[in-house]
Amino acid sequence: MVRKPSQVSISTQIPQQRERYTNADGAPVAFGYLLRSHRKQRGLSLAQFSTLVHFDRGHISKIETGKRNPSVAFAEACDRALSTGNTFTTIALTLESATRQQQGWVQPAQLPAAIPHFVGRAEQLSCLDRLLLDQEQSLATPVGVISGPPGVGKTALAVQWAHQAVNDGHFADGQLFVDLQGAGKKASPFDILAGLLHALGVPADRIPETLEQRSAALRSHLHGRKMLLLLDNAADAQQVYSLLPGSPRCAVVVTSRSWLPGLMSKAGTVPLLLTELHRSDAIRLIREIIGETRADTYPAAASTIVEHCGYFPLALVLACERIVHHQYRGADVSTADLNLTEEDVALHHAFETSYGILRD
Repeated sequence: MVRKPSQVSISTQIPQQRERYTNADGAPVAFGYLLRSHRKQRGLSLAQFSTLVHFDRGHISKIETGKRNPSVAFAEACDRALSTGNTFTTIALTLESATRQQQGWVQPAQLPAAIPHFVGRAEQLSCLDRLLLDQEQSLATPVGVISGPPGVGKTALAVQWAHQAVNDGHFADGQLFVDLQGAGKKASPFDILAGLLHALGVPADRIPETLEQRSAALRSHLHGRKMLLLLDNAADAQQVYSLLPGSPRCAVVVTSRSWLPGLMSKAGTVPLLLTELHRSDAIRLIREIIGETRADTYPAAASTIVEHCGYFPLALVLACERIVHHQYRGADVSTADLNLTEEDVALHHAFETSYGILRD
């Protein structure tokens, strides 16, 4: 049975003052009563507290009197202002969870599997942490754009970071993944929005009929949720803009061959240009895929392979697959044997096209 908001247990009170925060019958008090007690303990008026938490005093008053349930964002602001650890955040999360169960919220988990051999990129992973996870004071939705040529590992980096973030407890309300097909016939935002709304539990007959209405509906369904959107292979800024949530508790990662000019002015995106692997990481990738025995049989050959592949992860993986498939005894395979041209990797034409876009 789901408890009413006023019945949520408060187990994180100050022990020596627990009796001040309980009713005569011992039932736990509401979030609002506890907040008012902490605020008055510190001698803060509603106006002063409003300035500290950056919420309207009328909004705070309604929460303290039990007329409005607190959001998790408000609770986090209270914990920061009152130095109460996770006291209010814990209560608000419990209230929110109960509400979601009652409303039947869907929790999508659409992230693709992380690749088994992921090496390097520590600096880029840390950069994404700063861009997308350390924005507590901002009202804007954090949006990171990973750009670079094909085969450099944009999607692998985005998916790797996303899985790490989820494992660390972020984006507990779900993760959405969309392939925008920017390298070919780009997907229509109109159709993509229908898919996203469906993934969030919206019945087909309730999905709006216009692009603007669908975009607004997506923002409404994501409001207040801690969710991640991974928009892979974007063609341009216009394709992305209507897919962005409006809640600062969400985050968006976009991958593209372009740096998506125009999106920064509308969504405050932060670009992250991804280049080829460092030589040591490229060698490490070869060793992990073909095994140390093969790699050590002809150690000089590994250097030849990484140079021929331009230190690009996709080309390196395909080269290693060829080595393993043909059961070469070592890494001493000629570049002709690798045959990493248009026939196998289709990188040459893609590189020329993408570099042209990046130069524009």
